[in-house]
Amino acid sequence: MPWGVIVGAVLLALLWNYSDSLPLTSEVTVYLGWCPDARVNGECRKGEEAGNPTVYKAMADQQVVVYWTGKNPPAKLEHCSVRNARNWSCTLADWTRSMVDGEYSETSNPLNLYYPVPKYKWYWLDWNTNKN
Repeated sequence: MPWGVIVGAVLLALLWNYSDSLPLTSEVTVYLGWCPDARVNGECRKGEEAGNPTVYKAMADQQVVVYWTGKNPPAKLEHCSVRNARNWSCTLADWTRSMVDGEYSETSNPLNLYYPVPKYKWYWLDWNTNKN
């Protein structure tokens, strides 16, 4: 196989994997894994599955973040500090959701059953979850 085809395929795979984190996009998709039991040292010991991806759209001019999961209607996070689509934080009472340099985290999930995973891993988990 010619080297040009191999290099082109690798570049396309990298572009696909990182397309959700391009700096000029106003939305960021967070791909979630799901573990039926609490993870141990960040690792799911059994039955890891793909959760529904969530899209976050941060609006710096309004200091809010709108998000939606699958075909559910959008919801709004308020009490936010928004710099741009990849850097924001929203806090209310006992939870915080934030994104720093495109890395999502939340403190509202004490058992940590849902957690961010890389895009390629989400597709792998989704394929394994749905093939049964």
